[in-house]
Amino acid sequence: MPQSLSVISYINYPKYLLRKKKKILKKTNWISLGSFVLSLLIIGCFVFYLYMEMCLVEMNFDLRKKEEEVSALENETKQLESKIGNTLSIEELKKKVQDLKLTKANEIRYLRLKGTPTLSLENK
Repeated sequence: MPQSLSVISYINYPKYLLRKKKKILKKTNWISLGSFVLSLLIIGCFVFYLYMEMCLVEMNFDLRKKEEEVSALENETKQLESKIGNTLSIEELKKKVQDLKLTKANEIRYLRLKGTPTLSLENK
């Protein structure tokens, strides 16, 4: 359609239809703006969800490492407890006494002290 005819048709176009067309254009602008904002919110929620999911995965890895450390320490504790039990057994102590060639004391004598010993530097 030539440009001159479109201008003529615009001039002859009724005013109430022009107002209606403007209202429709305003509504479509609001709808497009609303859909843009809504899409931004949805994208933001999705990004936040991904961030939280990654944090949970990282915490899960840390938790597994800590559980492995705890199990290793528990195993080490059990080994140390068994060593302590073995070294404090009566048989082991008898072997140590024989290795050191200790003998049983026949006569036990205690020394009697005159006065009570103190650690103070004051002279009495």
